[in-house]
Amino acid sequence: MPAVQLVLVLLVVASAPASAHFSLQDDSSVLLLDLTGPNFMGGVEVEVANSSRDISAGHNVFALGRADFYETLHVVAALQGLINRDSVRLYVLLQDADLVWWDYLRSPGNELHGANVTNTTIDALLRSPTNAFKGAVVYDLGLDAASLLASTASGVEDLIPFAKRSDAKSPTLYDRYVAPGHLQVCRKVFFSFALIDLKTKQRERERE
Repeated sequence: MPAVQLVLVLLVVASAPASAHFSLQDDSSVLLLDLTGPNFMGGVEVEVANSSRDISAGHNVFALGRADFYETLHVVAALQGLINRDSVRLYVLLQDADLVWWDYLRSPGNELHGANVTNTTIDALLRSPTNAFKGAVVYDLGLDAASLLASTASGVEDLIPFAKRSDAKSPTLYDRYVAPGHLQVCRKVFFSFALIDLKTKQRERERE
């Protein structure tokens, strides 16, 4: 059997020009997203899995299956980074340390002291009018490199990363917000594989 080498070819496709089709909402309040509470999605029904990480009586983000958990935190990280690009607008509670810093930032003399606080959800953030992000970058969750590149596109082009999955048993974030057209797809990240016969390559080099 001829020796072969598996070569990974990365393809990034621009689906549509990124255009700011959201309007800026002038609001001076600080948004608080509590992922440890049962309403982190905002009334959107989610499928939960048996998990030792479920730290509350309700279904918080830790009760999600592995793929949903990763995708949700990926989206939230992008939201937090883009919304906070110019000023502190969104604070996320995920672990105990976040509560410590939340109390510190709201103490006298610090940046969030006296700020109006509004509780929010992932659903509200993705549907609210804003110019913080311009659309979505869609990627294949099965490959780590795709999610990393989607993260890069997110920061450079103000996009929210969504994984397109065919193995999900319940609607994913992509199914809820991208497929129906709530967010415009501005970039797609996917991979193709090519097998290269090393002996053929070697013969080609010998002819040169």
